[in-house]
Amino acid sequence: MADSVEFEMIQWVQGLPADRRATAQMSYLSQRKEPGTALGLSFLILLGISGVGRMYVGQVGLGVLMFLFNWATCGLWGLIDLFLIHNAALQHNREVLQKVRLALGD
Repeated sequence: MADSVEFEMIQWVQGLPADRRATAQMSYLSQRKEPGTALGLSFLILLGISGVGRMYVGQVGLGVLMFLFNWATCGLWGLIDLFLIHNAALQHNREVLQKVRLALGD
């Protein structure tokens, strides 16, 4: 299922010449993160492991902190993150799209 970032990317590439369109799509798709995968990784909190979803979306520092302090928060931080990780993945994808646009001069 496409999200708002995917729709934005589709609208943007439609205005590009065919050769640049393929480059833009390949560049974006190679760097994007799937929100469902991020959520699935965040469910590792049920095994006592938290922060992996944040590491997946590129927030390595936060992911390591969550992993190290999981015991101190009794897993609460990881449980809260189950509701926040989807938006973190979408934000990562927005940033990737912006980088691709800048790289192609748009």
